[in-house]
Amino acid sequence: MALEGNIKEFGVADILQLVSQQQKTGILLVDKKEEKAEIYFLDGQITETRVSQRKATEPLGEMFVKAKLISADNLKRALDKQKETYGHLGQILLQDGLISKDDLEKAIQTQAYETFYDILQWRDGSYRFVPEKISIDHDVPIPGLESILLDVFRMIDEWPDVKKVITSFDMVFDKIEEKNQAELYPDETLVYSLIDGKNTVQEIINKDLLGRFTTCKILVELLQQGYIKLISAKAEKKVARAGIPFRKAVGLFSYVGLIIILYLLFLLPTRFPESVLPVLNPKYLEKSYLQTYFKNRIIQKLEKALEIFRLQNGGYPESLGELISAGILQDNDLQVDDYSSVTYSKRGDFYTVKVERQK
Repeated sequence: MALEGNIKEFGVADILQLVSQQQKTGILLVDKKEEKAEIYFLDGQITETRVSQRKATEPLGEMFVKAKLISADNLKRALDKQKETYGHLGQILLQDGLISKDDLEKAIQTQAYETFYDILQWRDGSYRFVPEKISIDHDVPIPGLESILLDVFRMIDEWPDVKKVITSFDMVFDKIEEKNQAELYPDETLVYSLIDGKNTVQEIINKDLLGRFTTCKILVELLQQGYIKLISAKAEKKVARAGIPFRKAVGLFSYVGLIIILYLLFLLPTRFPESVLPVLNPKYLEKSYLQTYFKNRIIQKLEKALEIFRLQNGGYPESLGELISAGILQDNDLQVDDYSSVTYSKRGDFYTVKVERQK
């Protein structure tokens, strides 16, 4: 009998651990609107992952095409051969000498991490485990589930900080020549070699096969260490020059008009700015969507930290202070504002975490 349910009732991480701990063999199907993921298990071990948007494409093959390791024609011929032999696409490309074993290993492992990065953040959708005979058609080792979950939870936690620097995949960087490359790790050297003042961040992601997070984090580290410099914040777009002066003029008049309006409002005998701009009133802010957003972000961060602690220690902590002692969180991660506090309680294998207004 197939195991199935709703993600809201039973999280993706929990169902993954259940399948792994019971050493099941089959396919876990996870669906969310137009997206779906497939995780293949053999005796509880992950052998392969696939994620798509219901398009008739081969994700692994598309990765090699985007990396410019193979052409679209190469991919089509390999897919035709796959239909005849039922072999693994990566192995077919490897046997035909179109990719290297290192390329195949990076692509399969990156595909696994990218899949888990996506589905572990889904808050709705459904899952279904289908017992089925699974064979391993490649010899690329995929890390164990616990290792993947720890890495992916860390990626999810660190990604907001990375995005503060890499604000767009259209950004372009160039090398600072005087730096010594010998101090770089292999993955850093690979990313560094693709930086030429022309490749965008997205093009580097496509070519290095390391995935979005790893590539962007390396770019941040290279930038902080002075190996590279920012050339363009976003890709240049051709704009009709005739339209530029007009837009600038409209923008200038808009700003001048806004300043005049604000000045007049300050002269009015009202409780401005609280009466005119209530969002500046702390009492309004308490009920605003902005405050709700910050509360939800803190709760999500705590939930990820609690799951990491459970994976490392076999259970949830007795108090949030243990998350700080374990190095998973820092003191300021538990700070909301001057009017709110975080409450946490544990009961057996369950917990509740809330951000509540102080009385």
